[in-house]
Amino acid sequence: MEAVFGSFDLMLVLLRGLNGQQLAKVATVSRGFKRAAEQLRLDQLLVLDSQRACLIEPDFHTGVPNWLVFNGGHSRTVGGNNSVREYKLPAWATGMAFSEDNSDLYIATYDSGIQQFDGRSFEHRGCTRLFHGHKLWDTIIYPEGLLCTKGAICCAGVNSCCVAVFVKDSADTGLVVDLGGDDCVPWNLATGPDGAVYVSVERSYTGKKGFNVDDCKRNAACQTYAKPPEDPRGAILRFDFEVEGEEVKLVGEGACLFAGRDGRLSRPSGMAFDAAGALFVTSLMHEILQYAEPHHSCPGQFLRVFVDLEVIDRSLQPFDVHWRSLHNPCTLRQEEQLIVTAHCGAKSCCRKSSNRAQVKAAIILFDAVGHLVSTVKAEMGQHWQLQHPNTIAMRHQAALTNI
Repeated sequence: MEAVFGSFDLMLVLLRGLNGQQLAKVATVSRGFKRAAEQLRLDQLLVLDSQRACLIEPDFHTGVPNWLVFNGGHSRTVGGNNSVREYKLPAWATGMAFSEDNSDLYIATYDSGIQQFDGRSFEHRGCTRLFHGHKLWDTIIYPEGLLCTKGAICCAGVNSCCVAVFVKDSADTGLVVDLGGDDCVPWNLATGPDGAVYVSVERSYTGKKGFNVDDCKRNAACQTYAKPPEDPRGAILRFDFEVEGEEVKLVGEGACLFAGRDGRLSRPSGMAFDAAGALFVTSLMHEILQYAEPHHSCPGQFLRVFVDLEVIDRSLQPFDVHWRSLHNPCTLRQEEQLIVTAHCGAKSCCRKSSNRAQVKAAIILFDAVGHLVSTVKAEMGQHWQLQHPNTIAMRHQAALTNI
């Protein structure tokens, strides 16, 4: 088959625009196509739509999202012919992370803990951590950002101003990293090039430490949980830990300030490090900001506004960000890309839009210098409408063994 198309690189060019489901079909044609499909699917980009409780595999060539559902068997495209038992998340979905070996997918849900899925079929495996009633993490009612690193799971507690760190199978051991201040809301987590954990923190928030679900239902002030604070500020914090068996130990003095010293950072949400170690942060003030890498002479120093989203659409707020590097078989070079999720709705479940037709959302692709390349979106009337595309995760696969 390679002789027909001339070279393996040409196969990569032909298959490069296909989504995951299409690649799986093409891989059955020949060994050459299977090898090409495996190489192209080493990294599979997935986005969690919190409102739809579904995964999205963005197709930046067609601009149409490929919807994947959580179920009791195999993943399928919504509207397909396969008959499967779908699994509905028990509560609002927030953070998402693959385990380090990609065998498991974890989804954080409000008031229902962390749900575990098969990393390939997305079959529900149960609740891996229910915070309510636990002696260490009883105050974590609203988990948000998730991160799997160093053999542990890290989870940001929005209402408790902390990050919980624990080994998956440990029952009563773990670490609670206090982020300081009752006005702090941690949104997301990322692993830095130095192996440490970085936390995006929003300050001067209207929500207060320790509020719970019942308070949110009764207290009108808590309904402003997703509104911008009167004096919006933010920071990127850093901490490190190590795992010995089931024990998690803090390394150093705990959470310390990495970025946000100059007051330029407001309402940070998603974070991503590029290949050189530079940090990109989405701000709910419609910006994507770039900061100096941890090994820079001035680590965490503000460098520039990488993208001003108001120029593209001032109604969209950027939530999460992911930096990836792809091999271009046409140029034989690596292409650096930045993927951003954005919508105009609230980040949390406290303020759902009453008129779905007015909700605007998109998954946006930028090149290495911040130029708009492509946008994935689905408006009303186009099958399913994008509602709240929030968290981005990358599934790394060494090979596709069950195509």
